[in-house]
Amino acid sequence: MSNKTSDKNVGSIEDDVKRCNELIKVEHANWIGISNQLAISHILAEREQKDKRIQELEEENHIQRKQLNDAFERGFIHKDKVKEALEYIEDYFDRLNGPDEDIEYIRQVKKELLEGEK
Repeated sequence: MSNKTSDKNVGSIEDDVKRCNELIKVEHANWIGISNQLAISHILAEREQKDKRIQELEEENHIQRKQLNDAFERGFIHKDKVKEALEYIEDYFDRLNGPDEDIEYIRQVKKELLEGEK
């Protein structure tokens, strides 16, 4: 009787081990599935944030382009062009030995126009 009991225990233990291994496989698969779902959710959330930021930047770019186009349509002249032109005029008057008050006037206008530059 002891042999039969031990045989049943061995069979039962082997079955339990098999069942445990199957449960481990199932739980492992569930864990991987949950992990993948979390990873996908995180990736999608990041992508949504990036898409939103791209949209914001595109809108900002559109606004800035419109402002720039409007400025050029109103006759906007870039500050560097004004500076170059005033420096050219200043040099030209210096070479001509023009009246000091004219040179000073040019320098004053240049200073006022470029005051914010630093």
